[in-house]
Amino acid sequence: MKQLIKSLLSRFGYTIHKKRSSDFFVGFQPSFLAKICQPETVIDIGVGYGTNALYKAFPGAKFILVEPLTEYKNAIEKVMKNYDYVVYYKAVSDTPGRQEFIVDTKDFETSSLEVRTSLTTTGNLLEKRVVEVTTLDDIFKESTSIKQPILLKVDTEGHELKALQGANTLLQVTDIVIAEVSIAKRFEGSYEFEELIVFMKEH
Repeated sequence: MKQLIKSLLSRFGYTIHKKRSSDFFVGFQPSFLAKICQPETVIDIGVGYGTNALYKAFPGAKFILVEPLTEYKNAIEKVMKNYDYVVYYKAVSDTPGRQEFIVDTKDFETSSLEVRTSLTTTGNLLEKRVVEVTTLDDIFKESTSIKQPILLKVDTEGHELKALQGANTLLQVTDIVIAEVSIAKRFEGSYEFEELIVFMKEH
């Protein structure tokens, strides 16, 4: 069964790797990333404490960062001090507006626009707050500093498909997409794995 899944995914240009004991996933190390592309612009959606592998791999790129939690502001400013960047403290989805965001007060990195299932709930105290939501296409349209080639990284804790659905125009000029994708049922009402694969193939 595993071989069948791997074979199917390889037809679409995807591979699955186990997580290493280090902080980086296999294939997500600066030395590897630098070999597969040299983007002029890196769009980092879901920044958290920083996606250091991207910054180290492409130090000369323009970085556009999108992060809904201002609690990360100091960390972002510190890690990005030697890079050319702009940051949007917003969430991304398929439509702009304002939306309820579920914040895990003990582990900000598990915060999401989506509700976790019992499979991945942390049991921590959750805070609901309303955040500003934009689309990747709106960011693309208002930014005059986006130059090709473009690398887009998306890690939005179960909201990846909605984020990409708001990027129809951007995806047409994007060269590389790196996305966290849920395989197990981690969030209530979130996408199925194959839905995201089909969407990416169509776009």
